[in-house]
Amino acid sequence: MGYQVITVTLNPALDVTLWADRIDFAEPVKATAEKVYAGGKSLNISRVLTGFGIANKAVGIAGKNNLPSMQQLLEQDQVKHEFVTTPGSIRENVTLCLADGKVLKINRSGPEVAPALLDEVASLISRNLSEDTIIVFSGGMPPNLSKEDYSGLIGHFTQRNHCVAVDNVPVVGIERPQLTAETLVD
Repeated sequence: MGYQVITVTLNPALDVTLWADRIDFAEPVKATAEKVYAGGKSLNISRVLTGFGIANKAVGIAGKNNLPSMQQLLEQDQVKHEFVTTPGSIRENVTLCLADGKVLKINRSGPEVAPALLDEVASLISRNLSEDTIIVFSGGMPPNLSKEDYSGLIGHFTQRNHCVAVDNVPVVGIERPQLTAETLVD
């Protein structure tokens, strides 16, 4: 089945938000509430598209240790998804919201990913494409992948004249001769 939009995430996150009255560096801080979200730019985009009734699928790479938690959260949000797995865990980001309005956000790096998995991601995307699918590449990259690795994955689809949207700081400033106005929404 082809989708109107495919979002691509190479480094999704489980975003943990905690609320507390204050920080005490001498004693444990007791959370007053907490919430866990399936996070990362691409998953957020898919969640919004799903809410608007736009046929989409989130695809990417995810650590297998805590993938069932991510899948459960995406299913609760009715987000269609499919991941290539890698050893390790999906990164868990922590946001601490204090009663005085201050916020502390800590983002983890995520697992290292074998560059060869990008070929599997390309195949996964291709299996879900229709002629007019928009492919959205957004969010952070695994710590060991280069800008060139990521740009190569994007180029795989622009060279085949698929419409691609890129919302990702790591590819800014890369020489992108394979990306054309006809195939790129930036």
